[in-house]
Amino acid sequence: NVIVTDDKGVTVICPKTILAVGESMTCNASGTAVAGQYENIGTANGTNGSKTVTATDPSHYYGKAKTLVTRTPGYWQTHYVEADREWAKVVAAGNALQCGAPENFIVNNTPGLEGGFWSSISYETNKHKRTSVDQARMQLAFQLLAAILNNQAFGSDPGGTVLNDARTNFCGTNRNAMLASKSLLDTFNNGGSNKLFPTGYINGKADPKTSQSVAAKVYWNQPTLPGIP
Repeated sequence: NVIVTDDKGVTVICPKTILAVGESMTCNASGTAVAGQYENIGTANGTNGSKTVTATDPSHYYGKAKTLVTRTPGYWQTHYVEADREWAKVVAAGNALQCGAPENFIVNNTPGLEGGFWSSISYETNKHKRTSVDQARMQLAFQLLAAILNNQAFGSDPGGTVLNDARTNFCGTNRNAMLASKSLLDTFNNGGSNKLFPTGYINGKADPKTSQSVAAKVYWNQPTLPGIP
């Protein structure tokens, strides 16, 4: 009886489970390639009565990351026309940043978006100092809003569940999780910021005055903001 497994949980398909002495077979497994170094170990276990034999075989590859087009939070923060246009598409697609029911917290318009970009990390508009958790939440928001725009405008994605995890962490209370997501999205947002805009994307001049003038910063105060006031 022969069983072949993979240490990364990939299903291995073999043409048979019983081999004669000296016989061989080829087993196959497939998975989605990932960027960076990958290593897996295949293990074959064979039993014959009370005797068991085992053989392992490691394999490696280095996956090259797909070239992604992105822009930094600073770009989206200061390019009002572009941010307004792309965020409207985000909202229309049902992908606005939201925590719980819409009446709890939802960024479904450009003033709310700009409020996230222009609000202070440390203080609310009333000069009330944010908690350490809310400061982390605001740091994450700065990167998360930009990542959502990069995803909408250019089809770029940080991969895996990074973006969805960041949405969940933004709405949560785990400061370390927020900062971890912030770091991942920072890398993503900056990773393709030097790439040319794709064909059809209309880019204009920066207009930070308009962006800041419409920013609904009060919406990013407690108790509107998720978390404990």
